[in-house]
Amino acid sequence: MTDKSKQLKGTIAALIVNIIFGFSFLFSKIALSYAHPLIILAVRFTVAFAVLNLLWMFGIVKLNFKGKPKKRILLMSLAQPLLYFILELYGIENTSSAMSGVIISLVPVVVIILSAVFLKEKPTVSQMR
Repeated sequence: MTDKSKQLKGTIAALIVNIIFGFSFLFSKIALSYAHPLIILAVRFTVAFAVLNLLWMFGIVKLNFKGKPKKRILLMSLAQPLLYFILELYGIENTSSAMSGVIISLVPVVVIILSAVFLKEKPTVSQMR
């Protein structure tokens, strides 16, 4: 496989992922007209839990927590969904899906700025484009 075909496949995969991610805001906005944000999250996490357990049970996904910091993994697995998804749905509920997408698209810019300020990291030229 040539470098150009690998790059094309990567570009297409990134495009598909970003399209799905973008539409998730629109679908969330539609779902919010029918259900409370916490109900939507309950359904989303229940389906994800069931699918991931099936993938694990059939050996498609392998899990290995040996030597891993289990308390930190548990903390992260609770904090990220609790903070991000709950705040995201309430944000989408109170704004338009377009505005939510714009705010989310600013995340990389804010991360670069905060990493420069707090971690003293210097952004590369490709990160600034």
